[in-house]
Amino acid sequence: MDIRPDDVCLAVAAIVGVTGGVFDLRPSHRIPNCFTYPSTACGIVLRGVLGGWRDLLSAAAAVLATFFFMAILYRLRTMGGGDVKLMTAVAAFAAMDHVYLEMFCTALAGGLIALGIILWKRQLGKRLTNIVLILMHHFHGGITPHPELSLDGPDVLTMPYGAAIAVGSMAVCLIARGLK
Repeated sequence: MDIRPDDVCLAVAAIVGVTGGVFDLRPSHRIPNCFTYPSTACGIVLRGVLGGWRDLLSAAAAVLATFFFMAILYRLRTMGGGDVKLMTAVAAFAAMDHVYLEMFCTALAGGLIALGIILWKRQLGKRLTNIVLILMHHFHGGITPHPELSLDGPDVLTMPYGAAIAVGSMAVCLIARGLK
């Protein structure tokens, strides 16, 4: 069996994603900085060691792109800070070659988990109405947090997005290996 550096990095990305997901499933729902920051640095270094300067720069670019994209979601109060940092750490291992697939798989997993929670709590109508209200808010008020429908809102329904990152990173590991 041929094991490429890319396979190793994506496997470690999955391990980081799953570990972060486990942290997020604990009662505190916190993904510690002492895990995410070193993981991000290790991802960049591992990419550089296994793939040279091109992969090191690719990992650094993936970190920057992912952080800035996820920071927008954090700024809109739709994503927690630990989730932003965990996704950034996973992106370091994925590098630019896989970062968009990583974000897509994670978003898909997050959507399915959220839908499951909404159906379990029998709030589909209410949450669909909230989506329309949020979209109308952004259309009329720009890209700003909704005053009531955010993580700070009184009627918030949250989910452990670290679990979606875990599922997404495992999916990318499997998909990338299957495509080669």
